[in-house]
Amino acid sequence: MKTLKVSSQSKAYAVATSISEIIKEEGEVQVVSIGAASLNEATKAIIYAKGNLSTVGMSMYCIPSFVDVDIDDGTEIGGKPKIRTAIKWVIKGVKETV
Repeated sequence: MKTLKVSSQSKAYAVATSISEIIKEEGEVQVVSIGAASLNEATKAIIYAKGNLSTVGMSMYCIPSFVDVDIDDGTEIGGKPKIRTAIKWVIKGVKETV
């Protein structure tokens, strides 16, 4: 499963296009964000992707979860691991039935 990492600088429409295309090709994708601003961009992207998929007769559902993510090389000054909590969505596409 492919993973998209969303930052506060990510453009929601660009992420939405990536989500939609990956779901069309592979059926599922992971989206990961750390922090409030990136969470906002990821949420908008998921909403836009839902609209994109509806134009081709697909819908989607999301399974959100918290995950711990190692940042950079995994160590802070003093040798302690640099770990942050992220939000991860597993997004799966489904064909709409008429």
